[in-house]
Amino acid sequence: MGKKDRKRASGTSFSDMFQSMDIKVSKDVGGSKPVNSGNNKSNINNNKGKRITEKEDSEKKFINPYTFVPISKKEPERIKFEELYKDSNGKIDGCIECSLETKSSVFVPNTSRTFECGFNDFFSYEDLSKKSERAIPKEAPKYPRIPGSEIRGMVRSIYEQLTDSCLSVIDNENLAVKRSPKPKVAGVWDRDTDILYEAERRGISIENVNELKRNSGAEYITASEVVVEYNERGYKYKILSETIDNVEKSFVLKGESFPRKRKDSVIVSKLDKVVKNKLTELDKNRFKAVLDRYKGYEDYKKAYNSAIRYLPVFYEKVKDNEGANLGDKLYMSPAMITKEVFENTISEILEQNHFKHQPCNAETGFCPACRLFGTVANEKSIASRLRFTDTEVFENAVFDEPRFMPILGMPRYSSTEFYLQKPGNNAAMWNYDYYTVNNNEGNGKIQQVTYKPHLKGRKVYWQGADKLSKENCLNNQGKMKNLKIRSACRSLKSGAKTKFKVYFEDISKEELAALLCSLTLGTECNHRIGRGKPYGMGAIKVNIEKLTIRSFVFEEGKICIKEECADPKGYSLSSMEEKNKEYIELYSTPLSKIEAAMVDYPKSLQEQQIFKWFANNRGSIQTPKIKQVLPDIIDKVKSLNQN
Repeated sequence: MGKKDRKRASGTSFSDMFQSMDIKVSKDVGGSKPVNSGNNKSNINNNKGKRITEKEDSEKKFINPYTFVPISKKEPERIKFEELYKDSNGKIDGCIECSLETKSSVFVPNTSRTFECGFNDFFSYEDLSKKSERAIPKEAPKYPRIPGSEIRGMVRSIYEQLTDSCLSVIDNENLAVKRSPKPKVAGVWDRDTDILYEAERRGISIENVNELKRNSGAEYITASEVVVEYNERGYKYKILSETIDNVEKSFVLKGESFPRKRKDSVIVSKLDKVVKNKLTELDKNRFKAVLDRYKGYEDYKKAYNSAIRYLPVFYEKVKDNEGANLGDKLYMSPAMITKEVFENTISEILEQNHFKHQPCNAETGFCPACRLFGTVANEKSIASRLRFTDTEVFENAVFDEPRFMPILGMPRYSSTEFYLQKPGNNAAMWNYDYYTVNNNEGNGKIQQVTYKPHLKGRKVYWQGADKLSKENCLNNQGKMKNLKIRSACRSLKSGAKTKFKVYFEDISKEELAALLCSLTLGTECNHRIGRGKPYGMGAIKVNIEKLTIRSFVFEEGKICIKEECADPKGYSLSSMEEKNKEYIELYSTPLSKIEAAMVDYPKSLQEQQIFKWFANNRGSIQTPKIKQVLPDIIDKVKSLNQN
C-alpha cells in the first residue's frame, strides 16, 4: 500500500458501509448513483434495496477503541552500555518551549486523596491528604496543571513508535491466560515420580462426596481413594469394605462449589498407561498458576498443598507441529473446562517472533528511546537526557461537574482475536501457544497445532467522540449501575491552554528531529493523555513555540552560555521514521463525526454486555470459532458488527 493510501485526512470514513473513502450516495429518491465526494452524510442502499441511513447502519456496528501499530520487521538499533558515552561530537543542548491545548475533556488525577464515590480531583500541587472529610470538594482546584511525568510518558510512547524502539512497557508478570475451547481429559499425577497417567472421569453425587468427607473426618476429600464398582450399565459409586472383582481404585476430585451443583468427579485411574514420563518444572508451574487463579477449589487446594501422592487432574496434550520444533505442550488444570496459562510470555514473543523488540537490558543493549529517555536495566541504568517540566497553570480552566467515569478495565490479553494475528486461514481459535482447527465441523473433532504467535503490534487508541458528557453526574447516581467499580472525576473541559518546556542535553540532531516530531505529530493530530482514552477523553494538541540551542563559549576569560533560536523545520526525520510517522498520523487524527460516535467496546445488541459479545464471537464449546477479528490499522474498513 502506498503512502497516499495509508494517509488519512480528517473526516474520511473507515466504516464498512462505504465502498471507498471518496464515495457518497445521492440523496435523490429517484436514484442511488454514487458520486465522488468526501462528504459521507447520505443514505445508501443495502443488499435488499432497502434504503437505510448511515446513522441507522452505524448503530449496528462499532469501532473498537484501540488498534495496533505494526511492529517493525527489523531489530531495534541497540548500543551496548559500554559504548554509550564514547562519542559526544556534534551533540547539542537546548530547550523546547511548547504550548498545550485540551481538545476534549481531560482528566489527570491528584492521587494524594480519594473521596467518596471513588472521586479524584484534577492534578494540582495541593496536598489533598490533609483533608479529613470524605465529601467531594465543592470547588475545583485553583491552580490545575499536568505533571511533567505524564507528558514524558506520552511523548516517549510516540518516540518508541517513530524510531522502531523496544516496547518498554509490558507486563511480564501477567502471564497470558485464556479459557480453553476444548474440554480436557482426566488424568492422575504421581507427584513422587512426576509421571502423569491416563484416567477416566465419572460422576459422583454431591451428597456422596459430603458423606465421605463426614465419615473420614478429614480436612479435605479431594485425592482420597475410593472404590468404584462398574457393571454393564457403567460406573456406580459404592463404598466397599474389601476389594472384589470388577472394581478399580479411584480418586475423588471435589471441584468448585456453585448453586444447584449436583455432581463432583471420581477419577478412575489407569496407572498402566502413561501420558508423560516426566513432568517438567514448566508443566508444574503452569498448573500452579492456573490453580492460583481460581478463587474457589478450596478443598482441591488443600489436597494440592498436602503431601498426598496421587493427585487427580484434567489435562490437554498439544502435539508439536511438524517441522516447527516447538515441542509438545501439556496443560493441566483442576477443571475440565478451564483457563490455561501459556508457555509464551509477551516478552518472549517480542524477542523470538518480533525481531527482539522486548524491553532493553544490559545484555541486549539499548534502543534509541531507552538511550534518550533513560531506563533501569539490571544493575546498569541509563540517565535520561531530557527533562520535562510540569505545565504552567491553565489560563482559562473550566471544569465539568463531578461525574462518574465510564468503567475502565485492565488490558485483557485473553482477547486473542484482538491482540494476536490470525495464524492462518484454517485457524478457528488461537492463543499464545497453539491454534485449533475444526475438522468436520459439527461433530466436535478439534485439532490443536503449536505455532509461533505474533502480536498485533503496539496498542494505540482511536480519536473517538468524548463520551464523558453522556455519563451521569453524581447527583444522579441512583440511576447508575455498578457503582462499586466506578470512579468519579472532575475533568478539564476542552479549550484550556497552558505551556511547558522540554530541556535536552547531549543529543544528536537526529534525536532532536525525532523528539520534535514526537511532540507535535501532524498538523491535525492530537496526543492522548490521562484517563478515559477509550471513551474519547484525553485529547490534547501540542505546538512548538520556540526552539533554543545552547552552547558554551569563552568570553573575557569566562565560560558563558550562548543561546540561539533555531527553526524546528530544519531537523529532518530519516526515511524509516517518515514511514512510521504515517501510522502515527492514522490513529492520532480525529475521526469523522459519525465514526467517532461508533468508537466503543463491543456489546451484544440484545444484552448490551461486553463479555456476551466475545462469547458469541467465539462460537460454541462443540465448534469453537472466532467470527470477527480486529481490522488492521491501514484497513479502510474499521468497523465490526455488534452481533
